[in-house]
Amino acid sequence: MVKRLSLFFLFLILVIGLSAKRLPVQLSMAPLVSPIPTPTPVPELPKVMNVESPDMKQTLTMKEQKNGSSVTHTFLTSGEKEHAQQQVFTKTVDLPKTITIPFNAWSPGGNKYFFLKETGSGLDSYIVLTSLGKPVARDLQTVVVEELFAQKYADYKITDVTGWAAPTLLVVNTDKLDGTVGPSFWFDVASLSFTRLSTRFN
Repeated sequence: MVKRLSLFFLFLILVIGLSAKRLPVQLSMAPLVSPIPTPTPVPELPKVMNVESPDMKQTLTMKEQKNGSSVTHTFLTSGEKEHAQQQVFTKTVDLPKTITIPFNAWSPGGNKYFFLKETGSGLDSYIVLTSLGKPVARDLQTVVVEELFAQKYADYKITDVTGWAAPTLLVVNTDKLDGTVGPSFWFDVASLSFTRLSTRFN
């Protein structure tokens, strides 16, 4: 009998000891994180600029669409009875180049021509077009003034095209290659010819 009691107490001591060593079980719940949606890039809307002709009969519209490191310039004309708005020129340039409409872009006396200015390449460029999108002259859809000028006057460089002296005459200012002031020229869009002037137009 005593032996049985001893075994019982020994068993009881072992059970209590084992129970005391057990650690409580803790369940950890990871916080639920809602996925953050990736924002969809919104394409930049094109910038629009309108320039009226001096007689208010025509409108030249420029649309700029930026695409990464480049910009596409699209030009449209409208207003004449014989045509609605139509695209007459488009060009994509790498930044920081840009194309602008000078304030005196339209030719007088019927708005047959207009010119644009491209900057950002170290040398400004002047582009002449017709308002109806037809060739300017000799089957040339556009005329880049400084390209023709460089072929005839290698000792000068164009510094500015100031505007129109007549319906087909653009005023072109130049400098000499050494940096000193050069003469002014008329550029005849119809004949693609230059006339040196005795007076400097600034």
